[in-house]
Amino acid sequence: MPRRPITSGPWLQTLPLALVIMLSSLGVLVGVLGLRSTGVLQPLELRAYDALLRLVRLGAPSDPRITLVLAREADLTRYDWPLSDDVLAEALERILAHEPRAIGLDLFRDRPVPPGHERLARLLHDDPRVFAVMAYPDATGDGVAPPPAIDDPGRIGFADMVTDPDGIVRRGLLLLGGGDEAHWSLALRLAIAYLAPAGIVPTGGEEDPRLLRLGATTYLPLQAHDGGYAGIDDGGYQFLLAYPAGRAGFTILSLGQVLAGDSDPAALAGRVVIVGTMAESVKDTFLTPLTGEAGMPGAELHAQITSQLVRQALGEARPLRPVPWPVDAAWTGLWCLLGGLAALGMRRWHILPLVVVAGPGTLFTVAFGLLAFGYWIALLPPLFGAVATMLLQAGHLFHRERAERAMLMQLFATHLSPRIAEALWQVRGDVLERGGLRPQALEATVLFSDVRGYTTISEAMTPSILMDWLNDYIATMADIVAEHDGVVLELTGDGVLAVFGVPISRSDPMAIARDARNAVRCALAMSEALPELNAAFRARGLPEAAIRIGIHTGPVVAGSLGSAGRRKYAVVGDTVNIAARLEGYDKGSFAVDGRDGSHCRILVSGATYACLGGACTAVSIGKLDLKGRVGPIAVYRIMVAPDRARTLEGAGR
Repeated sequence: MPRRPITSGPWLQTLPLALVIMLSSLGVLVGVLGLRSTGVLQPLELRAYDALLRLVRLGAPSDPRITLVLAREADLTRYDWPLSDDVLAEALERILAHEPRAIGLDLFRDRPVPPGHERLARLLHDDPRVFAVMAYPDATGDGVAPPPAIDDPGRIGFADMVTDPDGIVRRGLLLLGGGDEAHWSLALRLAIAYLAPAGIVPTGGEEDPRLLRLGATTYLPLQAHDGGYAGIDDGGYQFLLAYPAGRAGFTILSLGQVLAGDSDPAALAGRVVIVGTMAESVKDTFLTPLTGEAGMPGAELHAQITSQLVRQALGEARPLRPVPWPVDAAWTGLWCLLGGLAALGMRRWHILPLVVVAGPGTLFTVAFGLLAFGYWIALLPPLFGAVATMLLQAGHLFHRERAERAMLMQLFATHLSPRIAEALWQVRGDVLERGGLRPQALEATVLFSDVRGYTTISEAMTPSILMDWLNDYIATMADIVAEHDGVVLELTGDGVLAVFGVPISRSDPMAIARDARNAVRCALAMSEALPELNAAFRARGLPEAAIRIGIHTGPVVAGSLGSAGRRKYAVVGDTVNIAARLEGYDKGSFAVDGRDGSHCRILVSGATYACLGGACTAVSIGKLDLKGRVGPIAVYRIMVAPDRARTLEGAGR
C-alpha cells in the first residue's frame, strides 16, 4: 500500500513519494545531460562503445569480396622502401592479370620513385580499374597530391582518417570539401567501382537530395553530439564505422607472393584488391575498437570501410547510426526514474544484490542488442543517472524514514517497547495520516495507576527531592508497562495511563484477551516491584509508595491530538473513563498501606476479568455504580501476594 504523505518537517517530506521520485529523476536527468554535454563522460562512453562493438563483431566472417596485398618487413628488405615504381608496376600488372573488379593503391605516388616511372605512369593512366590515394590538405594547407599520371578525378580518393581524442578511429569519411570541389574517400571510390556492374551508383537521398544514397542505404552525416560524442569536430561527411569483417578481416597476400606468382587467382578475380603495407617500420597503422593498442594497417582500415559500404548498399547490413537525441534523452530519463524506484528495494537486503546486478546487466544487454541491430545508444548517461537517482532517493528515504520514526516516537509519552515500535514501523504506511496516526476505533485495555496520598507525600519533600522520588517511581512503572507490551500515554505527576492493544488495531478476540492479560500481568508486576522500590526509598529516608490500579477492556477511539508540532497519541472513550473510575473508586475502603501484605490495590472490570479465564485469584466486589456512568458494572479485585494463590504466568501471552 502506498505510504501517505507527512505534513510536518521540511517541504520535501510533505510530498507523495511518487512525486519526489519523479522530481529527483528529472533533476538528475538535467544534471546528467548537462554533464554529458561538457564531454566529461565521452572517454568512458567511447570505451564502453568499443567493448560492445567487439562483442557484436565477435566471430564475424571475413569478406570474400576484398583482398589485401600488403608489403611485409621481408618484402621491404628485399625490394627496399619506398618501393620503386618498377616493383609497384610489376605487382599491379600481375594483379590486373587476374581480372579484379578494382584496385586501390594505398601508397602515395605524388612523385617518381625510379626506376620504372614511365611504366607505372602508363599503367595508372590507362587502366580505369586502378584507384590511387591523396591526402586532403589540413589546416596548414599541407597534403599529398595524387599521382600526376591519373587525370580522372573519379579515380582519386583521399586516405584521411578521423581519429577521436584517444587516437581511435570510430568514424569514417565519405566526402571532404563541398560542391564541385568535393573529394571522395578511397573506400567510397572502391565501393562504387565494385557496385557498378549491379547498376548501383551514388545518388541523392529520397527525402533530402543533399544526402548521399548508395543502393539501399542513405547516409546521415554524423553530428557533433550524436551517440556518446560531445561536441566533436563533425566536418566533412562523417559516419560511424561498423567494422563488419571483424578481426577475421580479409584474404591477405604478401607483396612477395604476388611478385613471385604464388598467389591464388581466385583470391584476386572479381574482387576489390587494396595494395598497401603492414610493415612495422612504415608505421601505417591506426588504433581501432577491434585492435586496441595493436593497431590496424591503413589498407585493412580502407577495406573495412569498403566492405561496410558494399554490404549496406546491397541491403546485407544496416547502417550503424546513433539513436535520435530525443530517444536517447528519454532512455536516460527512464533509467533515472528506475533508479529512484530501485532505491525502494535497497531497504530489503535480499533485493539489493538483484538491483545491483540486474540494472546494469539489463542496460548493457539492451545497448548490445541495439548495436547489433545497427543503433548506438549511450550506455553511461543512463547508468550514471540510475545510480545518482538511486543514491539521491536512498538518502531522501533515509531522512524521510528518520523523520517518520521521530514523529511516531514523539506521539507517545515514553518510548515504546522494541516489539511494538517495530510492529508500528512496519505498518506505518497504513496508519500515518497528516503528520499523525489515523483515528481508529479499536478494542483495547486501559490501565490507570495512582499513588495513594500523593499530595501529603509531595508536601513533605523539597522540590528537588520530590522530582527524584517521582523519577525513580515513574521510571520503574514505565519500564514495567513496556515489558508487558503496553504503551504509556500519559504521566501526570504520580499517575500513569497505559493502554494495551494500541496503536495497531486488534480484531481477533484472542489477541484482545491477550492484551487484557498483559495489562493485569503488568499490574501484578507493578505490585511486586514496590517492595524493592520502597526499600530503596526507606534507605534514603523518603516516603514509601502505595498505588491504586484500575483496568477496563472495551472500545476506544485512538489517534493523534494537537496541532502540527504539538501532537501526541491519545485514546478517548468510555473505556478510559471506567478505568479511571476504578482506580479512584472508594479510596478509603480498601487499605493499600501494606497491612494486607501489599502496597497495591488492583480493580478490574467484568469485561477484563472475563478475558483472564480464571488464571488469577480475584475477589468479586459486585456490580458498582461508577461516577459519570449510567448503569452498574461488575468489578473484581485482583489479589496480590501473599493472598494471590495463582498468577497469570501460565495463561500465556
